[in-house]
Formats: sequence, C-alpha cells, structure tokens
Amino acid sequence: MSAVWPTVALGEVIDHRKEFIIIDDVEIYRRPRVQLHAQGIILRDAVPGAEIKTKKQQVAREGELLVAEIDAKVGGFGIVPNELDGSIVSSHYFLYRHRPDRLDNRYLGWFVKTRAFRQQVEAQGSTNYAAIRANDVLGYQIPLPPLPEQRRIVARIEQLAAKVEEARKFRTTATDEVDAHWPATLKLAFDGRLVGAVPFNARQALAPHAQALHSGKFCGSAFGTAKRIARPKRIASCRFRYRKRKLARGRWWPLDPGRMRSTAKPDNGKTTTNRSSRSPDEYQADPAGV
Repeated sequence: MSAVWPTVALGEVIDHRKEFIIIDDVEIYRRPRVQLHAQGIILRDAVPGAEIKTKKQQVAREGELLVAEIDAKVGGFGIVPNELDGSIVSSHYFLYRHRPDRLDNRYLGWFVKTRAFRQQVEAQGSTNYAAIRANDVLGYQIPLPPLPEQRRIVARIEQLAAKVEEARKFRTTATDEVDAHWPATLKLAFDGRLVGAVPFNARQALAPHAQALHSGKFCGSAFGTAKRIARPKRIASCRFRYRKRKLARGRWWPLDPGRMRSTAKPDNGKTTTNRSSRSPDEYQADPAGV
C-alpha cells in the first residue's frame, strides 16, 4: 500500500531571499538562462559589468529555487546548479532557499517538474496577466514525506532518469546507424541481392532487339512474342515514334499509322509527302505496296 503524505504550503519549507549587489563595470558576471517547460537552468553568458545596464542585480546561490516572474506559467523555474553559484539575475526573478531540516532541495527540484506543480502555477492569477508574484510561490502545495523518504524517492528517480538517458543515447546511435546503412540497403534491394532475386537489367533484356526496334520492324511486347510487320516497299523512309508511357509498360506500339510520312517519288519526278491511312493489319495482308 502506498503511503499518504501530508500536503503543506511551500511557505512552510522555503523562504524568499533577496541579496542585491551593485555591478562593477570591470568585473565579469555570469548570467543564467531559465529554460521553459521546467527544463532546468543553464549558463546564458558571461559579460563584463559595463555591458549590464541595470546595475542593481541579485546573486543566485547553489540549490536555490529560481522562478522567472514573467515565464513561470510556461515552466520558467528550476534549481540553481553548482556551476552557476554566484551568478546574477535581475529583479524580475525570485529566489527561494529551502529549510534543510524539512526539505531536500533535490526533492523540490523533481517536484517542480511535475504536472501537479505546473497546474498550480498556471492557475494562479488572471489569464490576461502572465506574471506571478513572489508570495504566490509560497502558497503552492507540496506533498511532504519525511526527509529519509524524500532521499529514497530522489535516489529512485535519479536511477530511472539515468536509464532513460541511456535509452535515449542508444536510440540516437541506432538512428545514426540506420541512416548510414540505409542507402546501401536500398542499393542491394534494387540490385536483387537483398532477397536473392535475379536482378533485372533493361539494357541487357533489350539488346537482342535493339536494331529491330530502331528500324521499326517490331511491335507488340518487347519481352513476349514480337510480331514482325513488313515495311511497305514504296515507303523509302519511315520512323516509328513510341510513347514513353507505353515504353514503361513494356509495350512498343507505334502511333497511328496514318501519321507515318513517306517520301516516295511519283512519275513526274517531284518529291511529295503522302500520308498513309492503312492499319498495321492491312500492311500484313498486303505488304507489297500502297
């Protein structure tokens, strides 16, 4: 059976702290960035004091809860990490230190990532005013088990988080390997070597019929029984044009024979262009002439 822990206001286990300093123009100051959606706090930049316009700044300490006044409703909060101890933030951020005799700050850090905490922040105040107040945070509720139980919960969460991170790394590695091998796999598939099939080579298949196809002597299926059509004697020159669509389907039918041109010379010696309206069946029946 799961234990039922008491729920208390954050104001009972954390305190709002203010520590302001005056910026020195020649000093270098680190500034943190509070990531949205409770993704933690990272280093934003390190700049000389001369580039900081507001000379009155707050000092953040390791392990404190840092809440952005404007971005809190979209998850702009987190625990200050060790590497950002002593960094500075403006007055638009709120800093809270925990009471170590009642609360483990790691437990607090995981709790603020939960949906239960974010719903409390989103429900605070008017929807037309995104910012929150410092005292609003002190009113949020948190389940509070004993300190030893808090530490056991944190240890278990960190153990599971490590496994999740390891799984993410494996997934990234697997995705990179698939991306690297995918082109080679496609090549094997279309070469017919992926499943042991005999590769199809259109050039080799058409090689025995290449001369006949270019001369217009064959029609029908290029890979089945080809039917020979005798060329009319009086047609000195004839070209067959083939549709690309028919070619893709393995059919080599010419266009309408009525569109074929002949350059036969009549008795008067003049060269004329005639159009034949005879079908391929008529050419087969009477190949001797027009």
